[in-house]
Amino acid sequence: MNKQKKYSILFFYSLIFVVLFTTQNHAQKLWTLKDCLSYATEHNLRIEAAQVAKSNGELQRQEAHQARYPNLFAGTGFNYNFGRNIDPTTNDFVPQNLGNNGLNLSTNVLVYNGGRLRQEYEQALLMEKANNASIEQEIQDVHLEITLAYLTILFETERRRNSVEQRSLSQNQLNRVQQLIEVEQSPEADQYEWIAQVAQDEQQILTNENAIEVATYQLRNLLNIDPEEDFQLDISSISAEAAEEQVNFDFADTYARILKVRPEVAAFELTEQAAEKGIGIAKALYLPSLTFGADLFTNYSTLASTFDDFSVKRIPTEGIFINNEAVTYEREQMVPNTSFRTPYGTQLEQNLGVGLGVRLNIPIYSRGLKKISMQRAENNLLLARNANQQSLKGLELQLQQVLADLRTAHQQYEAGERQVEFLQNAYDNMEQRFELGMSNSYDLLDAQNRLSQGNNQLTIAKYDLLFRNKILDFYLGEELDME
Repeated sequence: MNKQKKYSILFFYSLIFVVLFTTQNHAQKLWTLKDCLSYATEHNLRIEAAQVAKSNGELQRQEAHQARYPNLFAGTGFNYNFGRNIDPTTNDFVPQNLGNNGLNLSTNVLVYNGGRLRQEYEQALLMEKANNASIEQEIQDVHLEITLAYLTILFETERRRNSVEQRSLSQNQLNRVQQLIEVEQSPEADQYEWIAQVAQDEQQILTNENAIEVATYQLRNLLNIDPEEDFQLDISSISAEAAEEQVNFDFADTYARILKVRPEVAAFELTEQAAEKGIGIAKALYLPSLTFGADLFTNYSTLASTFDDFSVKRIPTEGIFINNEAVTYEREQMVPNTSFRTPYGTQLEQNLGVGLGVRLNIPIYSRGLKKISMQRAENNLLLARNANQQSLKGLELQLQQVLADLRTAHQQYEAGERQVEFLQNAYDNMEQRFELGMSNSYDLLDAQNRLSQGNNQLTIAKYDLLFRNKILDFYLGEELDME
């Protein structure tokens, strides 16, 4: 019994250890921005759809590649005819019902069509690369949205932290005023403003918590994570110092870097090159095409017979005249004594044949369709070039806006730091004056509210600067993270 009890206790503590260890590991799972981006690459629905589109692009390229190879077809059929027919195995007329089975194997290969197949393959290869670049752009767009959602959660979390500190300050001031009221050093009415301020601070905390929840649901949706699944972010303090260092960017150098790394730039350029191939494809319609073909065929007839056991017989024959008189004579002839239906496999072997051929098609008149195809290809090229130019102009405008927003965000952050410093000094001074009885609670409350507003504005400026910096990283093709 003692030994069994000892094992039971050991099992009990082992079970507790496993549960605590598992729970602790689960609780320690904090999602960094890099974790979110990596998870989204595998699970985001838009990225999954983009991967399917990528597969379709690969299939189109393979289709264009396979079109250059010969084809191979096999066919068979059975016919049964009544009355007088032609036996296909002997080409003789037979006054009998006839069953016939034909088999064939054929192949065709395009020898020349003005280089159209080659250009179609090259066009499909360019479109596959353009499609892959567009997919990469879609992935980066999703990553930017995740970064925004992630920063929004951190922003609202920090605002909630500021609100909690504000409520703590208000509660402390309320407690101080109530102590003064108890010793009859302040009127009872002085506490009402602080009671209202504490209630207002608690409402702000609830507002911040709701904003955190909404932003978390948005991030969950982008990551395709179940709303009920445990999900916690790494909300460690984020500094804006790294973003502060990156504010003086030369537009020309930055734009040149962007042109080398942005997927949409490559996508539009490749699409334009593919449209140029369309011109060559349309021109090939005016050129002749040459095709080579080969056939292997055989057939079977229900009337085909094989004769056996021949013997020599004298056959009376007419048709000879001697002294103008018809004479009948006998001639020897091999005559079969027995016959049987020729087997199916034997007929297929005996009737086996091969055919070879070439076909030359020379286009002469196509009701103007080739001209329309050429005009359509030219229009597609003009549209592709126009789209490429619009993309470059749009990218140039976007970069100008990004750099301007980054400089403005940096200036607002620096101004916010100076403002908070001054407001903190003003609050400390007002608090000292209040303790000395040189100011009332309304003045102290006003100084505290202005400091709280300054802290909130600094938090907004901080995360705006971080986000503007991440947008620039996005355009430069750099990894989006918080390190």
